[in-house]
Amino acid sequence: MATQADPVQALAAVVNQLYDLSSNASISAAQQQQLLAQAHDLRGDLVALVELQLSAADAGYQNLMQNLNNVTNVLNQAEQKIQDVINKIAGVADVTAAIDNLLNEAIQLGTTAAKLSVA
Repeated sequence: MATQADPVQALAAVVNQLYDLSSNASISAAQQQQLLAQAHDLRGDLVALVELQLSAADAGYQNLMQNLNNVTNVLNQAEQKIQDVINKIAGVADVTAAIDNLLNEAIQLGTTAAKLSVA
């Protein structure tokens, strides 16, 4: 008879896989965001599952919850930093487009000036 896997470990493995996939560069940014959101949601479910298995009066539980809160805060900070980088990259794209437009205008002005000097 097959033994049933520990649901906490199984769910933790899925959450870890989702976090790993959410940082995979070969996956589109939109899919990475979706995977990250799913990982966050499942992590909440994992916490609820662990809470069901532990007694709130247990010192180990209190320690676990503090560690989990610390990890959650670090993940939230990391997510904000990633969003900041995404915003900065978008700003660079805007600057690049503006430079491209200026170069095109300069080329057009040069062409116009050349035509005027010939005429």
